[in-house]
Amino acid sequence: MAEHYAVSRDDLATLVTKLVDYFGDEGFLRDGKLVHISKANRQGHFDWYEVGGQWKGFLRLRQPRQVRRFFGLLSAGETTQATSARKVEIDPQALLADPPMALLFRGKWFESPIFAVGDFAEKWKTEFAQLFAEIPDDVMLTVVDIHS
Repeated sequence: MAEHYAVSRDDLATLVTKLVDYFGDEGFLRDGKLVHISKANRQGHFDWYEVGGQWKGFLRLRQPRQVRRFFGLLSAGETTQATSARKVEIDPQALLADPPMALLFRGKWFESPIFAVGDFAEKWKTEFAQLFAEIPDDVMLTVVDIHS
């Protein structure tokens, strides 16, 4: 940055005034060091998300689940679909036949190529099945609609 503005690296007072221009983000001096603040997630996979979203109820359940309304006080029937469920509650055949496009598991992001067909789709189904088998039965799975 100093070279870009032809300023000495030691001239922090001048460099701090250039942070917005250089990075597009605010900044300041702290303990004799330049600090810039960024709200951007440069390693992000998506720009927004919503739990369920257009995929609400994507998970098929092995057995019907009671639906509760009004703070859980009233019964509202049963459902065989969910947006969140423990792995043990999910029908694995239904999920593995039509796996989601991505999985975040153990802090690592796994995803299918966009619009995967043919061999690419089969490769993703195989990879997803292997990952799904590694997930402990008591882990809660949640479907999240993402946009990138």
